[in-house]
Amino acid sequence: MRFAGVVSDAGRLVLHEEASFRATLAKWKGKPVHLEVSVAKPRRSTKANARYWACTVPIIREIWNAAIKAKYPNEPPMDDDETHEAIVRRFWPEGNRHGPFGGILRARTRDMDTAQFAELGQRAESHFTAETGVSFEYGGDGW
Repeated sequence: MRFAGVVSDAGRLVLHEEASFRATLAKWKGKPVHLEVSVAKPRRSTKANARYWACTVPIIREIWNAAIKAKYPNEPPMDDDETHEAIVRRFWPEGNRHGPFGGILRARTRDMDTAQFAELGQRAESHFTAETGVSFEYGGDGW
């Protein structure tokens, strides 16, 4: 469970939804729990997420699938999740790290703040606009 709050000037944690927090604790009475507190950072917005999945990913998926089909005719096309994986690996390399068996573990977009997620999308779109001339038109709000 995740609960938000603020630390008061007196150094006390003031929860925004204390009643919900207490109700959750009551369900776990007698059970061991872990409590982790961290500074909140802005998370990617719902609008940016909608743009990414409704516009950015499908357009890039089609471009990459055409390239895959031309080079490897028997290879199945990429789906949205595979395209997302490839976008993050290609356009957010600073978040990638080495895995235990020599592979690369990609950054997780759920850990990105608003600015980082917007930067990822803008990098990917700018690359494909420059490379192919494609336009990323989206009827909703942008990044």
